[in-house]
Amino acid sequence: MLQETATLICCLVKSKNQSILLMEQSEGMGKGKMILDSSSKAEQFQAEKDDKGPVEQMDPKLRRMFCNRLYSQRSRQKKLKIVEDLEERAKILEDLLAQLQPEQAYYQNQLHNLMIEEQTLLQEMEYLKRKALLREAQDEKNRSKKSMLEELKQDQLLHLNSDPLAGVSVDTSSYQGHGAQSSYIAPEARQTGISAVANRHQTDLARATALNPNPNP
Repeated sequence: MLQETATLICCLVKSKNQSILLMEQSEGMGKGKMILDSSSKAEQFQAEKDDKGPVEQMDPKLRRMFCNRLYSQRSRQKKLKIVEDLEERAKILEDLLAQLQPEQAYYQNQLHNLMIEEQTLLQEMEYLKRKALLREAQDEKNRSKKSMLEELKQDQLLHLNSDPLAGVSVDTSSYQGHGAQSSYIAPEARQTGISAVANRHQTDLARATALNPNPNP
């Protein structure tokens, strides 16, 4: 576009110079020197205008059109540059995303496994809590049973110490000979009474030995 505009301006200037030369030639041969001087000055002026640039040589309307086109062209180039930069950045981000996708899948899998493990641990903790409560209840029951058995044992020992022959039952329905009434002692009661008497005798003997360890012969 700039080259076409410059070419158009040069053509206009040359045509103007040619018209000036023709007018001077028509005035007479006596003015040949003036024509040459005018031609040289025109060429010098044209060279100076060419040095200043094609824009200053334009008609105001053409110059305005040229400036608008130049501004539009620069704006398009700037936009294209911005678009290219954005496309390059988008490509870089796409490559980075492609590299990070496997890692994202790996970490998502790890997160899923951790969530499953957490649920399993919570269920196990709940089971252990219930088991601990059941064990505490069973321990309390066992302690109560043990206390009851100890009390029963103490009562039995006190009863045996106070009455060694406790538990003897008399059978009035049994008779010996010609209708004579006799007592019957159960074997278990008899054995218990004998053991109690023997234990008591050993206890008394131990006490006596402790009081008099060296008796006279």
